[in-house]
Amino acid sequence: MSKIRAKSVCLFRHKGRVLLAEGHDPVKDSHYLLPIGGGVDFGETSEAAAIREVKEEIGADAVDLTL
Repeated sequence: MSKIRAKSVCLFRHKGRVLLAEGHDPVKDSHYLLPIGGGVDFGETSEAAAIREVKEEIGADAVDLTL
């Protein structure tokens, strides 16, 4: 049985460009692009998850987030 997990992503836009991370699918042996983010932990808000994921993935502090 598949599990459903909430995700929170953060889109960083600057001068018409968007920051994306590169992922790798080992089954297909292909690369893909995706926004910075990840799963929301139990009891965590989507904003807190986005801030945490940005820190984990790119080492930056996300501030002034808007939904």
